[in-house]
Amino acid sequence: MILRLLAGFLLLFQPVLWAATPHAPELAVCWDYGCSSRTGVTLPDAVWRRIRTLFLPAASSPAVERERIRRAITLMDRTIGKLTPVGNDYGGSQPWAGLPGQQDCIDESLTALSELEALERAGLLHWHRVTGRARRAPHLFDVHWTAVIEEKATGRRFAVDPWYGDQGEPPVIQPLADWLRGVKPPDLPPRTRSRGLDSRLLMQSLESDP
Repeated sequence: MILRLLAGFLLLFQPVLWAATPHAPELAVCWDYGCSSRTGVTLPDAVWRRIRTLFLPAASSPAVERERIRRAITLMDRTIGKLTPVGNDYGGSQPWAGLPGQQDCIDESLTALSELEALERAGLLHWHRVTGRARRAPHLFDVHWTAVIEEKATGRRFAVDPWYGDQGEPPVIQPLADWLRGVKPPDLPPRTRSRGLDSRLLMQSLESDP
């Protein structure tokens, strides 16, 4: 009798139970420079559950939440790298690499923005809001883009920039003011296959020295 009542309860509230289960989001993934190629990628449910777990319980501070964002973007990038050609992407912009799936800063910033918006829509961000993208252009042919988040309490903005590393390496998260001035990020990815990127970062470091 009890089992029959329980089964009836589950059948009665099945739509509610299903509605409470969060669905994995579809991400907009760009590559081939300037988002010339674009596709929607739905994260596997198991990956999305891992990402949600990263944010539970709620972060104790904005800095803790930024580290969780960094880990979530890394996990999403590693996943989409297995599902799209962007798994071949080298750090920096490498139009001469001769491989499919290469991303420039436009591709990286738009993909990162889609990932951040997915976190925000899921209610996982408590200390930050997603504000879009930012652009810097210190030289005529040296334009760079990044996704941006903002601390709700202080209004401080931070660049979230996966462009520096190979696909699936942690993104750089640094104060937007530093990013706009081209300050070398303190948390560069542990490995990069791009000599061109190393040279560019060296030039930025020299230009930022007093």
